[in-house]
Amino acid sequence: YDMYTALSGERAVGIVDGCAEKDACAEWKLDAKFIRERPFPLRLCKQAFEQNLQEAEASEEKDKKHILNSIIGARGPALDAQPPAEHETYRQLNSSLHARIAVASWRIALESGEDLEPFRQALIGNNLPQLELSFDNCAAIRDSHVVDLSRGISASMRSVHLDFSFCALTSISLMSLADGLAQARSLQRLCLCFIKCTQLTDEGMIRLGETFRGLTNLREVDLNLYCCKRITDAGASAVLSNLPRKITRIAFDLSFNSHITEAAVRQLEIAGYTDLEELHLKLQYCKAALLDASLACIAGAATKSLRCLALDLQSAQNFSIDGLLAFAKALPQRMRGLRELSLNLAGCEAVTDYFVAALAGELPGKLQVLDLGLHLCTAVTDTGVRALTRSLPRQLERLSLDLQQINGLTTAPFESLASSLPQPLRSLSLQMDYCECVDEVRDIFSRCASQDREITILGSAGQAQTADPQTRPTSPADSPEDADAAEG
Repeated sequence: YDMYTALSGERAVGIVDGCAEKDACAEWKLDAKFIRERPFPLRLCKQAFEQNLQEAEASEEKDKKHILNSIIGARGPALDAQPPAEHETYRQLNSSLHARIAVASWRIALESGEDLEPFRQALIGNNLPQLELSFDNCAAIRDSHVVDLSRGISASMRSVHLDFSFCALTSISLMSLADGLAQARSLQRLCLCFIKCTQLTDEGMIRLGETFRGLTNLREVDLNLYCCKRITDAGASAVLSNLPRKITRIAFDLSFNSHITEAAVRQLEIAGYTDLEELHLKLQYCKAALLDASLACIAGAATKSLRCLALDLQSAQNFSIDGLLAFAKALPQRMRGLRELSLNLAGCEAVTDYFVAALAGELPGKLQVLDLGLHLCTAVTDTGVRALTRSLPRQLERLSLDLQQINGLTTAPFESLASSLPQPLRSLSLQMDYCECVDEVRDIFSRCASQDREITILGSAGQAQTADPQTRPTSPADSPEDADAAEG
């Protein structure tokens, strides 16, 4: 559905089902949706709760008869009969309409200080197929509001996406969500985002894990617990150990959680997922989890069905060269069908030319996307970069290399890469802040760009910029100072 109205000055504003095309193009699509829809008048939403479709008007009376009769399944001559004043199908559609409007205007009403009772009532007994809401940076939201919202999660929902980033919530919210999700037996996709919700504890995670036991249709899970400092192995393990074995996608961000250790990562292997196709794991500055044993567990969790592996292991100071090499060897052995590999080893002292060359030699032949983060891997030189560029899989379509603050690189490996780019390559991105040769490299690749091939060289020879740790992370690359704050 779409519901539009005109504001003063003839400006149009609308509430739409899901995300509009403009929203979907944004990095944080639910945030973009909220900002776009926020000016919609709440009085119209509340009026809509009182509307029933069987009471609507049509330009022709016979059209109204046909429409209402068609809704209840009438065909042929029955379309001309007088439609019933009430019908179960009418009730279901009215309930769906009211619930959709309640969801779309919930945060607007909350931040406006409106009485939320009409919105709560509109969600009761709904038959919505999905629930998508962002409360990112919402200062007004409290646990009690999440409890109310959780009661609106229904058995019909197949997808739930809720963002509570930077909200002052406790595990009461997480437990109420777990109880609500237990009703959604048909749930297939779940995304919960709690960036820097620092009051969350294992208690809520354990309740969520218990809920997962009954969600046998669940296939995709995305949990963002970035800088949720009170979550420990107990909470993370409760979630990973209770996901359905036939889960196909797991995305778990535990970055800056100093209580996470290798024990939590081990659950990936112990759980025995049989159909896993995508694994996205972020462990930035989780020092006790960034061990050789964790790499072995991740490799052990891989299945023949795995197509995408994304690991953010920034600041891994405890990896050894042996552990890294063992992981590289597991790529063709256990992940032969891999199509996408993203590996962020920024700041890892064990990363050397020898490892980079070994990794290049083990890349699966069918790999189409490679994203390798070597930011501040100061032991890497031209030798390692050249070995990598000479061994790129011939089916590669996208290549991204983060080489920021690697001193001493020259143009030699990049000249080699420019002369031997894989034919299918459509996108090449090099991040080279604080690399002295960045301007020369930009000149080299200016000759390789074409209408069908996008080439981006980012950075300058000056000092690299670091992310503000107080802002929402657009990527995992926050500063070490943020890690210290998280551990403090």
